[in-house]
Amino acid sequence: MYQPEEPPLPWVNLQVTPDASSPFTDVDGVYTVYATPGTYTLQPAVDPELWTVTSTTPLQATLTGGSPIATDMDFAVAPAQDISLIDASLTLGTGPCGDSTYLSISIINTGTRIEQGTIALQLHPSFFFVASSTIPESQVGNTITWTFDDLGVQEVRSIVAVVTTPPMTMAGELWFHSLQVNVLDDDGAVLTSANSTLEGTVRCAYDPNDKQVHPAGYGEAGAIDLDTPFLDYTVRFQNTGTAPAFDVVIMDQLDTDLDPERVEVLGFSHTPTQVAITANGSIQFKFLDIMLPDSATDQLGSQGFIHFRIHLREGLPHLTAIPNTAAIYFDLNPPIITNTVHSTLVDCNTWQPMLEANEYGVLRAPAGDLYQWFLNGDPIPGAVADSIQLTTNGSYTVEVTSTLGCVATTPAIIATDLPETHMELGLMLVPNPFTRHARLIATTPLGTGGQVSLLDLHGRVLWTRATPGGPSLDLDFEGLAPGPYLLRVEQAGAAPRVLRALLQ
Repeated sequence: MYQPEEPPLPWVNLQVTPDASSPFTDVDGVYTVYATPGTYTLQPAVDPELWTVTSTTPLQATLTGGSPIATDMDFAVAPAQDISLIDASLTLGTGPCGDSTYLSISIINTGTRIEQGTIALQLHPSFFFVASSTIPESQVGNTITWTFDDLGVQEVRSIVAVVTTPPMTMAGELWFHSLQVNVLDDDGAVLTSANSTLEGTVRCAYDPNDKQVHPAGYGEAGAIDLDTPFLDYTVRFQNTGTAPAFDVVIMDQLDTDLDPERVEVLGFSHTPTQVAITANGSIQFKFLDIMLPDSATDQLGSQGFIHFRIHLREGLPHLTAIPNTAAIYFDLNPPIITNTVHSTLVDCNTWQPMLEANEYGVLRAPAGDLYQWFLNGDPIPGAVADSIQLTTNGSYTVEVTSTLGCVATTPAIIATDLPETHMELGLMLVPNPFTRHARLIATTPLGTGGQVSLLDLHGRVLWTRATPGGPSLDLDFEGLAPGPYLLRVEQAGAAPRVLRALLQ
C-alpha cells in the first residue's frame, strides 16, 4: 500500500464488494482479505477531506480454485490538506480497591502531518501515580506531564501509567481524571489540542471482562443527544485462567444503526495483529501470539483493552436504541460475553412538561427524575417533589428532568385567589408537602382540650391528636399513602380551622 521510502498508513478500512471480510491495514500498512472464489472490488475508506486516493480505484481481484491468492493490491494516497488533528483517550484497568492497576493514555494522529507535543494528566486526588512506561517530564502533585515527537500519521501511541486505586473506605464515591494533549510546532506554539476525561465510582468488586461506551448517556437507557455523531467503545479483557493465553480474539456484533464503513481504531493495550469487519456486520480484533499471562502470575500484565469509535448512521429518529455486547475468546475456550451497554438517541425538543392542578390547590408535574419548583421565577427552597401545595398567590413553574435526562420548565400556572399565607388562619404546616413528619405551628397556643384530626378528601377521619397547649405540634404520618389530606383543628370557643396537607 506504500512505497518503500514512504511511511505506512495504518488502521485504514478497505471496503470489499460483494460482502466479504473488510479488513483494516495493520501497523505496517498491510491488509489481508479472506474470501471465497469470485470477483471482488476493493476501495480504501479514507476521509476525502483529508486524503486523496491517487491510484486507480477500485481495484479488482478474481479468485479461483486454481488461483486462490491475489497479491500486489496496493493503493496510493496523498494528503488533501496539511492539517494537524489529534485524538486522545484514557482507559483504566480493573482491580480491587487500594491496589495497583494501569491507566493507559492513548493518542492517535488523525491528521496528515508527523507531529510532536505534550501530554498532561490530572489524576483524581484519591489516586496515586506510581510509575509509567515513559518517564514523565514532570510531576507536580497529581499532575503528570510527558512529551512526544515523530508521531506518524494514523499512529497510535500509548503511555501506560501504574496507579494506586482508592481504598475500600471510599467505596461509592465519584472520581474524575482529565487529559490534555497539545500538538506543537517547531517554535512551541499550539497547533491543535485534544481533551479527554474519565470518571466513575469507586467499586471494590469488578468484572475483569467488560464493555464501556462513551458518552455513557443518562440513566439506564444511556440517553444521548439525537445529534450525537459517533460512539466510542472500549472492551477490557483479562486472562483469569491458570496459564498464558496465546491468542485473544474480540468479536463485537455491531447494531444495524451503526455504520460499519466508519470505524476508527483509537487505542489499545497490545497492537492488534488483525482488525476486520466481517460479512455479517461484526468487528473483529485479533491479538495473535499475545501470550497474555494469567492474573495469578501477573495481575497488571494479564489485562488488555481495545478502544474504537464508530459513527452512527444519518437520520436516525428519536428514541433509537443502540445496544452493544462483545464476545472475548481466549484461545479455544468458550467466549466470555461482556455486559451490554445501551445508548438511546433522544430529541429533547420533544419534551415539554405541563402542570396539572386539582380542586384542592395541588399542582402536579409529569413523571420525571428531578424537580425544582419556582414562585415568580425564584426557586422555592426544598420544593423538589413532583407536586406542591399552593399557599401563596403568584406564578408557579417547575423545572423537570425527564427519565431520559431532558430538562425543561413548565408553562406557568397563576394563583390569584389564595390568602397570602395560611398564617391568616393562625396556623401553618411545615414543610408542606412533606414525606412523613411535619410540624403544625400556631400564632397562639393550641390550648389543651382541643384536637387535631387528619381527614381524607372524602371527609373520613383517619386519626385524631389532642392539642398540647403549646404553639406547635409534631405530627407523624407513617403508614399513609402519598396524596392530599386535610388537617382540622378544633378548639373550645373557636370555629374549626382546616389546612390542606400534601404527603409525598
